[in-house]
Amino acid sequence: MPLNQTEGILLGPAFQFSRSLPASQPPGLVQDACVLHCRHAAGQIFAQYFSDQYTRCWLYDFDTDKPFVIPVHLQQATVVMIYNLEGDAVLQTGKHSPLQLLGNQYALLSLQPDQHSFRLEAGRNRLLLMQLGPSIFSQLDENCISNPYEAPRPATIKKDNLGQLAELEQTQLCGEIWQLKRQVLLLNLLFKTLDDMGAAYRKEETSIYHRDYPTYKKVKDYITQNIDKKLSIQILASRFGIQPTQLRRGYKKIFHHHLADHIRELRLERARKLLAKTELPVHEIAWEVGYESAAGFSRVFSNHYKLSPSDFRREEVSV
Repeated sequence: MPLNQTEGILLGPAFQFSRSLPASQPPGLVQDACVLHCRHAAGQIFAQYFSDQYTRCWLYDFDTDKPFVIPVHLQQATVVMIYNLEGDAVLQTGKHSPLQLLGNQYALLSLQPDQHSFRLEAGRNRLLLMQLGPSIFSQLDENCISNPYEAPRPATIKKDNLGQLAELEQTQLCGEIWQLKRQVLLLNLLFKTLDDMGAAYRKEETSIYHRDYPTYKKVKDYITQNIDKKLSIQILASRFGIQPTQLRRGYKKIFHHHLADHIRELRLERARKLLAKTELPVHEIAWEVGYESAAGFSRVFSNHYKLSPSDFRREEVSV
């Protein structure tokens, strides 16, 4: 199952986020990000979410008057680059020794579901968690991706990489142009960081280490370009001459996520943009993103975002 972008990668039953932001917003809000706010007994939390086909990012600002612990919420194993931008943070993993991340340090980790939490000290803390998409982490040599309990050594974020992060806080650009530039900034930051840590890449081409990669890449591209059409497993299998069971298994093996989940994520992301940026009725948006009925679309949307499409649009307009 995909991570719930509304709730975020850090959450828990005591952390209820709202899309209504207070007047005293922190510096460093990212243009076109999904911004959420939580007032907790320990203080305030601002969560920002933005994504593209290569990475998903959550940027957290904590302003607290006492130390506290917040869980890392994952529904599947994932590879995450963690940048601790301000304050001291400790990543706790079950009964293993904690991993300390001081200010301006980073670590590339493979995280398993429901095993981790962050302990943060009082004051201001900023964390950027960058989840690597399959097209990136599948190219990395597995030896450069640590588990938290293997006692990896965090490294210091270089000054030019901090400059890349600062560029995320621009206010001049917006919309698709900004999203494209933001993608370039994040990928440049990521690969500079990987170079700094001496990360190694697979020497083989993807098409060599999985002979069916070109076919499955065509399936993925077709889905992206035809998200408004019927995209059942049976239809895709017939179109590309693959048995349905083989299509499911092969897609998961190559791209490290389920085909049905990928289709749903693309549809919901497009629906979110249409709700926020157009005045199209909900039933027309349902058709635009491949749902045959508004009721079915609303049910899936509400389960994912914890808001109905109408409520989501209302909050977007009020922000």
